[in-house]
Amino acid sequence: LSYRGTKAAVSPASEMGGGYGNDKAPWRFTGRALYQLNLVRSSEARKHVPKDLKLVELFGWTLGGVYLARYDDSPAGTFDEMVALGGLVWNPPTSCAWAARVLVNSKTARQHGVKTCGLPSHFVDFNDELDRQPERHGWWKDTRPTSGLVRAERFVKG
Repeated sequence: LSYRGTKAAVSPASEMGGGYGNDKAPWRFTGRALYQLNLVRSSEARKHVPKDLKLVELFGWTLGGVYLARYDDSPAGTFDEMVALGGLVWNPPTSCAWAARVLVNSKTARQHGVKTCGLPSHFVDFNDELDRQPERHGWWKDTRPTSGLVRAERFVKG
């Protein structure tokens, strides 16, 4: 899954306008999602997690990953989202994954993410056609197993 387009800089919340209008939390999102967890070196995770938050780590590693979602219904309407999770942080009384980067293809969702949640959200145009290879026919056709990223993309798209 690739993205292209208007990666907007995060503006101060005062410039963003409304998030989801008058809708108060909790918000309801329906759709499909894939959550892929990975071990991340603590030294790398600290580059993306604010210094005032305690990183949950063991032997120099923390838990990060990728979250892919295709929302069929939400306060922002239909949209796709990809979140790079920088690491696991301690937020008493529990822990949570820290979003290092959030990519969405809805301006309303981006506004809400920045203003209401303080997320590092960027508006992008997800375009799965950029990575497509022309279909090959015949005995020379590549028959290697499908990559994990392609399987994840198919899962999210349904």
